Amino acid sequence: SESSQRILAIAYHVGIRSYQYMEETLYNKMQESQLYESLGMQWEMIQPWGEVYFWLEGSHYFYDFSKNNLKLNTYFSLRMAKGFSLVLNVDLQSIHDQIYLPKGEASLDEILLKRKQLATTFNYTTSFGLRFTFGSIYHNIVNRRLQ
Repeated sequence: SESSQRILAIAYHVGIRSYQYMEETLYNKMQESQLYESLGMQWEMIQPWGEVYFWLEGSHYFYDFSKNNLKLNTYFSLRMAKGFSLVLNVDLQSIHDQIYLPKGEASLDEILLKRKQLATTFNYTTSFGLRFTFGSIYHNIVNRRLQ
């Protein structure tokens, strides 16, 4: 009876990421495959007043633990009327695993047109808005675990 109102899930992955690059990387590679692992946790609460959602995930490459990534995704929804909600999203990311970055400098055109990935150690996104749903009383999809 609680599974549709509260969710706590943990996910562990081990796998191989294979890359085929169009340009030589900072590490002088045109292709590579790396073993990685990640651990994630999802917590969600759905109530008549709204929803709260958190997703925390950390990952790293096995060959170098300093090549890691930590993400926090949050979502808050406040129900104002049936099917109508105010929403707030905040996503934070600490990035230390950009092994795919191309060697050399990006031109101004490539930067402005976002044609080349640039080095960074932190990324954040926030959004605020209105949401309208219909159908189910509280949510529009049946199973939201580990999306």
